[in-house]
Amino acid sequence: MTTKPILHAIGNDKEFNYYIIDKKNYSLQKFSDILCEIFKIEIPFHEEIPDKRRGYIQKKINYENFKDYHLTESSDNGEERIDVFIGKKRVFVALRCDSKSRLNFNEELLKIFKMPEYKKIKTKKK
Repeated sequence: MTTKPILHAIGNDKEFNYYIIDKKNYSLQKFSDILCEIFKIEIPFHEEIPDKRRGYIQKKINYENFKDYHLTESSDNGEERIDVFIGKKRVFVALRCDSKSRLNFNEELLKIFKMPEYKKIKTKKK
């Protein structure tokens, strides 16, 4: 896929940061790649399924089929944590980390993701 994944929103309050991205496996995989690079946190994209002949087999997880789903992952040192909430059309990611790490993460994120320009809503004056 050659198009950049879309980052719909970004925000922060001290050590709490949030990101809203498209509900596409490609977008979530790119987000996970950056999380892994900066924080060593990975969003799982495969699960082990019991198999009578081989013990276990790897099955790919398709998050595009999920709705109202939550998963959480932490860094090895426990200082950073993500909560991923998968909705009907978007993925909301909450990230807890220090401000220096957040700036580094956002810088890398904006190299890969694009933010759309939204039209301003005109309001009528009374």
